[in-house]
Amino acid sequence: AFGVAAVIGSSLGGRFTDRVGPDRVAFVAQLLTGTGLASLTLLAALGLQGPAAILLMAAAMAVWGLGAWSFNPPQQVRLLASGGDLGPLALAATSTALYAGIAAGGLVGAFGTSTLGVSSLGLIGAAVVASVFGIGRRSV
Repeated sequence: AFGVAAVIGSSLGGRFTDRVGPDRVAFVAQLLTGTGLASLTLLAALGLQGPAAILLMAAAMAVWGLGAWSFNPPQQVRLLASGGDLGPLALAATSTALYAGIAAGGLVGAFGTSTLGVSSLGLIGAAVVASVFGIGRRSV
C-alpha cells in the first residue's frame, strides 16, 4: 500500500504543484503524512486483529506514502524559486538534508521505541512532522 501510494503521490504532487502552487501542495502533503503516521499509532492502540485491521493499516500506510512522496515536487519548486542562480545548489543541499533526516529519524525512532514502545512509533513520526510544519512555512 505504501509503495503504490508513494508512486501516485509523487505524480500527483507534481501535477497539483503546477496547478495550484507549491505552498498548498506542500501543506496538504505534510498534513497527509502526519495523519497517516498518527493513524498507525491509533490503530496499534486499538489492538484490532483480522482482515479489518490489515485493511485499516494498509489505508493508514497509503495515506502516509501519498503524503510523504507528494511533498518532494512542491519542495523542489520552492527551492528553485527561492534559490535564484543557486537553485541547483539548493536542491543538492536538500538532498543532503533528506538523507541526514533519514539517519536522524532512525535515531529518534530507536530512542522513542525504547522509551515509549513500538506502538508509539507512528505518533513519534507525526510529532516530528508537526514540529517542522511551522519551520517549513516560515523558511521559504
